[in-house]
Amino acid sequence: MRYGTTRVPIDLDAWVRQGAIGGFLGGLGFAAYTMVFAAVMEGPDAFFSALRPFSAIVIGPGALDPGSSLLVAAATGALVHFAFALFFGVVFAAAVAFVPALRHPPMSLPVSASTYGAVLWLVNIHVVAPAADWLWIADVEVATAQLLAHTFAFGLVLGLYLDRALVRPRLRAMRRSGADDLERLHRVG
Repeated sequence: MRYGTTRVPIDLDAWVRQGAIGGFLGGLGFAAYTMVFAAVMEGPDAFFSALRPFSAIVIGPGALDPGSSLLVAAATGALVHFAFALFFGVVFAAAVAFVPALRHPPMSLPVSASTYGAVLWLVNIHVVAPAADWLWIADVEVATAQLLAHTFAFGLVLGLYLDRALVRPRLRAMRRSGADDLERLHRVG
């Protein structure tokens, strides 16, 4: 294989845009997973209650009280959750735009994003939650479920989306054009 010297500028806007979409999709996967998990573990009435911990970040621990308005808690929780999902999707995509090793060889992007999801979980549980006094985030009863949600429902979905939206089309175009300049592939734009 030949490594060329041609550099293709990174289209950071495309990565950020697709990172927001991928973050949203990963957020959907995460929310669906945690809501179904709550319903299976605690009964169907707990389905929307899975959004209470997110709302408590803004409203305070009172949002966790089953006697508080589920509508307010669920709506606020969904907004907070998706704001985080979009933000973390954009952060990951921007990092990937500048670190080619995270997206090549094929399928390394989903693996990188899954690892990113697991790291997010670790940081949330062991750094952010204790520092912000969000003790409900570090609930050990659902720690494994949260790790799986961050790793696979968010991270894997984000990585698969970015791989399909930005890396695969560029690879196909380069193959059609007969280009074998791997450096250009690494600088997907």
